[in-house]
Amino acid sequence: MHSPRFRIVLGPDPVARRRTADRLAELDEVRAVHLHDAHDSCADACRGVAAAVDAGIESGRGRVISAPADTRPQHLLELLGSAAEHTSLVVHVDPALLLVELADERLIDDGEHQGSLIARSSVLVEQIEHAGALVVDHRRAPDADALSRMLALLSHLAPDARLVLPRGAHWRDRVRSAGSAGSSRGRSAAPHASGTPGALRIPVEPGWVKVLNGDHAPSFADPRVSTLRYTNPVPFHPRRVLALLQGGWSHGDFGAIIRSAGFCRFATRPGVTGFWDQAGGSIGIEPAARDTAEGPLSAGQDLAITGFALDAVGLTAALDACTLRPDELLAGPELWAKLVDPLPEWQPRT
Repeated sequence: MHSPRFRIVLGPDPVARRRTADRLAELDEVRAVHLHDAHDSCADACRGVAAAVDAGIESGRGRVISAPADTRPQHLLELLGSAAEHTSLVVHVDPALLLVELADERLIDDGEHQGSLIARSSVLVEQIEHAGALVVDHRRAPDADALSRMLALLSHLAPDARLVLPRGAHWRDRVRSAGSAGSSRGRSAAPHASGTPGALRIPVEPGWVKVLNGDHAPSFADPRVSTLRYTNPVPFHPRRVLALLQGGWSHGDFGAIIRSAGFCRFATRPGVTGFWDQAGGSIGIEPAARDTAEGPLSAGQDLAITGFALDAVGLTAALDACTLRPDELLAGPELWAKLVDPLPEWQPRT
């Protein structure tokens, strides 16, 4: 007995989501389910999508689900459990609005715990990075040059995703062949995979994860779009990091930084690796893991940075200048504890 398959259509534009879902549902000969954007939080949106998937499983029929704009893939995949292996994420992208949407710093209720907020730009980046297929409405691009930049940016953010331009008779077939939410690749199946085609065991990897793993290979290239990996074993001085973020980083001194993510260490916060998570003008640095007997999650800084016209040399030098100086490093933890730390206090992870 074959398990029903589900396609979840995401993106900021409800009309485009609905249109894409209707077209895919017609092709798949399944029902299209349209969920509205009216909900209390990202977590509430995810629960609605999961309920629609559960209803499809109970009926034995797949669904194409137009999900609310604030649906977070990471939350959703946790709720879906084993059903994620038969679920693909499709994100509709408007190249004319993508950069504006990636700069949207408005905060919404995440719903993960009381008072948790997340920027809309961060939700969109998460959707793109976890997509099996990105449907890019090329007709909305101002010109071919702008389209080239957007395709390259998307490919850097989501190397596993299949980029699809909705033209001709075969675009929906390309969406249909994209990997599942539990897939390791959007473009092709992994050689070690078994079972249902597209139901692979390793999750789709965001571009920043691939950078840190050393296997980042975007399928589209544009000379203005690049991704660099920054590493440094020396811990950061938090005041210097904040000064950089509020200064040259946000002012564009090193190019337009669209996305950066990875792991970091601060001298004032020993024993804990931080997770650096920036999308557009929104950045958060939260605790990722405490050190264990096996060693820390990260020995120092390990960041992936994607943007337009990046000054790799200048940006690397600026980040290096945020680490402890040799004399500070030699002074040891007793001095580090006295350093000024203006960053928000880390709350214990529950």
